[in-house]
Amino acid sequence: MLDVILELVIPKLKSILFALLIVFLGTKNGRKLLSILVAGFIRKTIYYIPIRLRYKFIATGLHLPLSIQRYALQTILGPTASEKRHILPVRGESWNGDWIIPNIRTLKDAYVQAEAVAQQSDIVILYIHGGGFHLGSSTENMSTFLYMINCLKAKHGLKATILSVDYSLSPEETYPKAQDDCVNAYRYLVHDLSLSPSRIIVASDSSGGNLATSMLLRINEQRSDPVLAQLPPIPIPAGCVLISPWVSLDIQQKTERYYCDYVRTWQLAYYRENYVPRYDSMEPNYRDAFIRNPFISPLYGNFDNFCPTLVVYGGGELLEPQALALIDRLEQHHVSVTSITRPKTGHIYVIQPHVCSRKSIWRQDLTKVMDWCATVGGKH
Repeated sequence: MLDVILELVIPKLKSILFALLIVFLGTKNGRKLLSILVAGFIRKTIYYIPIRLRYKFIATGLHLPLSIQRYALQTILGPTASEKRHILPVRGESWNGDWIIPNIRTLKDAYVQAEAVAQQSDIVILYIHGGGFHLGSSTENMSTFLYMINCLKAKHGLKATILSVDYSLSPEETYPKAQDDCVNAYRYLVHDLSLSPSRIIVASDSSGGNLATSMLLRINEQRSDPVLAQLPPIPIPAGCVLISPWVSLDIQQKTERYYCDYVRTWQLAYYRENYVPRYDSMEPNYRDAFIRNPFISPLYGNFDNFCPTLVVYGGGELLEPQALALIDRLEQHHVSVTSITRPKTGHIYVIQPHVCSRKSIWRQDLTKVMDWCATVGGKH
């Protein structure tokens, strides 16, 4: 009897599975649904995977073609359906970004309301994402963004708004386009919305840390900048948060010591070659000097009169030496600098929980970051 049932059922199951495969892979909506299901599965199960193995998976994925990397990141890290109501795109004349405001999409006249909410906020965070100038988007850290806003409200009684910059990526665009996008986004806050700089925190991770630091160095030297000198004064913000910042494109260290990471020097070299215009055609001595330009490698900049800065880095990541060198340089220029680190943690662990060994660690250290923001940006 059982044999008869199996003979009847198995062929039908095969037909059903084949039909589902055709639906998922053969139609646009099917592929979208499959992506959502896979992303949801990864988000729910990733913390069961040992952190070293997670890093190996990520490092392997970074060998894939750039288009596939971008698709995978957007699928896995992009906003969920429930998170999209907190996102409102901003399209400026020379920059793009997204407001991150709880339930902003449910409001009437959302674009007008977003600017009004920002003007009434105690803290406005201008966020510049990482991704080696090649990857990432302004909405890929939604769980972190919402935690930041909720933490400032619940723990410090501060109303916070985030403007996340969707800057131009390489290799489609090269230096200084992404930096210009960030400068224009900051100008939108202080010039167009007339926000007090005492309420603005510039926060960033990885290559976004490069853009944030070099942007503020340019603003600090506005009168000697041929473009910015023509504009009204641009004040510096209340503070700057740099998470695992990539502040020197002059890559010298090796990876053997930095075992708690998924970033590799070959990867940084690839990103650098596509970010710096005409990198391969430069004469070697000129090229070495060019990439030490403080607006390309801000580690070499003049930090006199720089804003208070928080540097967060993993104790074991590839960019740890750069973070330490930056802290030392800031201190030499008498900048108020604070650091947060944790042993045996990797790149941007405090901004992307899936690269942190435990979600509780991510939450603890991100709360410390928000405590610092409240102290620096909540004084008015």
